[in-house]
Amino acid sequence: MTSPKKTLHELEKAPAGERFQRLYRKRQKSSHAKVMNVAFNVGGLVVVGVGIATYPIPIPSELVILLGLALISQGSLHGARFLDGAGVRLRRWFAPAIKLWKPLPTWLQRTLAIVWMLAAAGLSYWAYRAISD
Repeated sequence: MTSPKKTLHELEKAPAGERFQRLYRKRQKSSHAKVMNVAFNVGGLVVVGVGIATYPIPIPSELVILLGLALISQGSLHGARFLDGAGVRLRRWFAPAIKLWKPLPTWLQRTLAIVWMLAAAGLSYWAYRAISD
């Protein structure tokens, strides 16, 4: 079993549109492939469920849901294809923003990411309070 850090590195260096499928095919070569598929699918579904259940709570549930989808993609070829296709489409849609983002210094990227997550959490909490009152 490879470490999460190594897996992330492999995902980053693979070309867009093939990342999750390559990871899935690599995992299928393991002697424990069937058990791992079940574990990733069940674990991914649980994580997605937790993300959906915690949606009204002011945490970035979208990230939890995406993590669950990433886990499912490691145990399912269909999931891997879906995430690869979604990645290509999102890159196309957000190309102008990516061009602005890449030249920013790392500290500013991290600061903006934290501000974005806090704003999303605050908006979620505000919506929760507005609906529950």
